[in-house]
Amino acid sequence: MANLILPGNAQPAQVLSGTTFSANTNYDTAGTMPNNGSPTLQPGQAITPGYYSGGQAALPGSGSQSWTTPGTYTWTVPSGVTRALAVLIGGGGGGAGGGENANGGGGGGGGSTIVWLGLTPGETVSITVGAGGLGGQSLQSGNSGGNSTITVGGTTYTAYGGSGAVVNNGLGASGGPAASAPTSYGVSAVLVSYAGGNGSVPLSNAGGGGGAGAGATGPGESASTTSTGGTGSASFGYWPGGGNGGAGGTSGSSGSNGKSHGGGGGGSDNNASGYYGGNGAPGAVYIFW
Repeated sequence: MANLILPGNAQPAQVLSGTTFSANTNYDTAGTMPNNGSPTLQPGQAITPGYYSGGQAALPGSGSQSWTTPGTYTWTVPSGVTRALAVLIGGGGGGAGGGENANGGGGGGGGSTIVWLGLTPGETVSITVGAGGLGGQSLQSGNSGGNSTITVGGTTYTAYGGSGAVVNNGLGASGGPAASAPTSYGVSAVLVSYAGGNGSVPLSNAGGGGGAGAGATGPGESASTTSTGGTGSASFGYWPGGGNGGAGGTSGSSGSNGKSHGGGGGGSDNNASGYYGGNGAPGAVYIFW
């Protein structure tokens, strides 16, 4: 995230504050401030007319990048960028396949984690996007969603994937848990973390709905006591939201897949040979600077 540093040209009689031109890590200046032969300008001193002119503090380039396909990636920190905000969302868990005289439960939604990153221009950041868990086939459990991670300076930050629903246990799966809150804030730290929604228990006439994925704005909703999946955390502007959970199967049908990002899959109807629990949706990683 770029630092906003004194845009525009300095004018005579203006006074520079100590936090504007300093070595403080929260404030960086770029560009030049010619002095035309005058003494070195110090913080707090007034600009002498005719001397300090034409200088302009520049803004490091701002931008964003996202990764939404499961896999491992690297990102090189752009020139001038020393701070960024990362949003991680874990993959959703898969719904269970229908078992003997029992419908399948819904998979859990992926959790989310927002991280404040201290960066060095040119350094390499490692990123992993968690996959959605596959839904279980008939008489099989769903698979858990993968964790999404970012590694900076040897420290890894994680958004946890949702659990897969277990066949024939009469329960829905748990959503990905929130990451631990920091005990102190250093150069990089977890700012906030949200849990994914839980999948619904299987019903007498339908599979359970999948839990919703958490996002940048809040936790994922747990699936209701119907076959409807949970509602994902809403997006806001550029901030990504979580995906809805998939609906549970009814009348001898498969569960629906979860929606991006991180929605859990719905459970299958019972005794449905060839019908499966829905797949969980993949997670995602976003970086803003």
